[in-house]
Amino acid sequence: TISIFCTILISQNTWDLKKSSDNIFVYTRKYENLNICEFKASSIVNTSVLDVFAIIADVANYPSWVDQISFSKQVSKTNTNFIVYYQIALPVGIKNRDIVLENNIVAYSADKVKIELKSKPTLYPEQKGFVRIEEASGYWLLTAKNNKCEVTYQFYSDPKGIFPA
Repeated sequence: TISIFCTILISQNTWDLKKSSDNIFVYTRKYENLNICEFKASSIVNTSVLDVFAIIADVANYPSWVDQISFSKQVSKTNTNFIVYYQIALPVGIKNRDIVLENNIVAYSADKVKIELKSKPTLYPEQKGFVRIEEASGYWLLTAKNNKCEVTYQFYSDPKGIFPA
């Protein structure tokens, strides 16, 4: 019985490769006991850890490089934390979403940056016409590898409401 239970636990945490293209690998797995998947994407890019961090910290430019983000705004910032409000444009027939994410910088050096992400839905006023995503978490992990940067982004969110799988 114990070995069956351990096998179930291990298989529930296994990442499945869903897409691989241009040295970008995207994995998914079921999130806890919910019918929602979290994803993890990873790649190695030909730049430094701090250059990638600068792009992530440039909140105003998210709509130019993050799919479906139509608006982004930095709500607050300290040396180790920044709060970001995003609006997410979805296909016709699905109500647009918005989210407030706390970005906590838990490691910062030329060789490694880790930013933990956590939804903080009450830190920015709800906006008309958007469904607020209240539950979300993840991280950015940037690691130096042979004068390049390994980028890992893992994220889970409950989009709420009617949303196709």
